[in-house]
Amino acid sequence: SGSQVLAHSVRHLCIFLILCFHLVYAGVPGPCKHSVTQDHLLNLRRLIKNQLQNGCSITYTFTERQNLSVVCYVKAAFPHILELLNTQFRYAKDSDNYRYTNSLKNLIYNIYSQRCIPPINEEIEVTKSIFILFEISEIPHTNVCDK
Repeated sequence: SGSQVLAHSVRHLCIFLILCFHLVYAGVPGPCKHSVTQDHLLNLRRLIKNQLQNGCSITYTFTERQNLSVVCYVKAAFPHILELLNTQFRYAKDSDNYRYTNSLKNLIYNIYSQRCIPPINEEIEVTKSIFILFEISEIPHTNVCDK
């Protein structure tokens, strides 16, 4: 049914978000390791739960992992996560979902400002052609997207 397709699509998106946050949380040394707190992960879980209950159709582009190293994949995927949070997760400013999303966006900005995830240097890391982008479009479950 439509709700099962939606739940699957939101889970697909959420798996990418969780993967990247857990990779950052576990995979970097020093102060960057403490950038992602349990509160951030709790906010992510709440947002996922709310999206599963109240989600609607979105189209998004993401980087396919293929043969990329974990570090390279995180570097390639993080900009797409920020773009998703900025374009697809919009809520009223006084809502819990707005606060959860804003907390996650601030986390990503902080991770970048501390250079925990430096930008990809295509000259020394890989050619851009290895980053395969794919677009996912999902069937709407409801006509009201911003709850």
